[in-house]
Amino acid sequence: MNLAITDGVALMPQPFGAGLALWTTGDGAPGKVSLEDDQDARLVKGDVDFGTCLELRKDTAIKRLRAIMETPILPGRYLQISARVKAVAGPLPQVRIGGWAGKPGGGPAKVGISFGPTVALTRNDQVTEVLAIVGTGQRIGVDLVWPMAAYGHFGLDLTGECGGALRIADLRIVDITSTFQSDLLAAIDVRDYGAMGDGEADDTSAFAAADAAADGRAILVPHGVFRLADDLVLTHRLHCLGQVTQPDDKRLVLKRGFGFESYLTAFGDPRTAFLKAFQALVSMDDQVSLDLGGRIIDLDAPLVLPPLGSATKKTMGGCRIHNGAFRAVPGQGWSTPDHARNASPRDAYVLDLSQLGRVRGCLLDRITVQCGGVANGVLLPDGGQEDAMRACEVLDSKDHAIGRPGPARD
Repeated sequence: MNLAITDGVALMPQPFGAGLALWTTGDGAPGKVSLEDDQDARLVKGDVDFGTCLELRKDTAIKRLRAIMETPILPGRYLQISARVKAVAGPLPQVRIGGWAGKPGGGPAKVGISFGPTVALTRNDQVTEVLAIVGTGQRIGVDLVWPMAAYGHFGLDLTGECGGALRIADLRIVDITSTFQSDLLAAIDVRDYGAMGDGEADDTSAFAAADAAADGRAILVPHGVFRLADDLVLTHRLHCLGQVTQPDDKRLVLKRGFGFESYLTAFGDPRTAFLKAFQALVSMDDQVSLDLGGRIIDLDAPLVLPPLGSATKKTMGGCRIHNGAFRAVPGQGWSTPDHARNASPRDAYVLDLSQLGRVRGCLLDRITVQCGGVANGVLLPDGGQEDAMRACEVLDSKDHAIGRPGPARD
């Protein structure tokens, strides 16, 4: 791999020998005073360790050195920034890699840490290497986690006692993405594209970016809680070790690996998993059924299938839920109904289909509803269509096995 260019993208600043006008003791942004005009900086040729190098005197509490060149920060990429340094005179400083993060279009990006580990120089003329890793993902070993940055100006920070001088070899920036992920691996990690997994940050755009870059690989959701605040369609298979959360009115559509088990692995809770899978089902043109795989879904309150809404791309005649069971378990939800169509406690149904509107053809196929004596069975869609169910069982209902929408009874 070329150290300066990865996939056609230039990473490393020009060497000091190309001119000190390419470097600054500011943040590196255009318009700052360059080293060419700094009396504490000079170019040294023929150093026994470094050849052509920069000599810099520390005259402030934090002496900064930054390249004016913008090094791109690309989603999913990890860069190692390193420099060899040695003290040559005066008090011994401390040294660390430092950077300034820029956002798309210019201006500072909001980042947490902008410098790497500090290294103390212990004697003159001893060559010491300092390094740090920058990337978009919250990974072990990454010093500068910059998910919002588009580029950076990189260099060194000199801290500690003032008055000393040191020499600095050319800065090296190397793409070490293969240390964290490989094109040979079967999965791509959402953290590499800015996902935080803290249950608070919106990770929707990071998931979308990972999906765009997956190129046939699965999308790995590591341990953590990943909040998706908006609708999201994923075209690659989702492999979840952590948990996904999403508002009730937003949809997660899994184009690859669609099925109840996929949603259960993502959301953890069977009730939420079923509702999210149903939302996706009615919005997908290429999927007609939701197989529960023989699963029993325990419910402590009525399961109300939400209105289809204008986003639905198919009629309900093209949807089928099959091969599973819904089981009522004791809970307050059966005595205090939470939906308008069941205004009376005795009218609480395990499955409430009344808000779907008119359904053409079978909706429930080979479904068992176990009421446990605490709830009624199935409240049919608008119009009371018995053909919405086929080869289904309703067991041990409290008052009604099958109900039809209408005003609540006294």
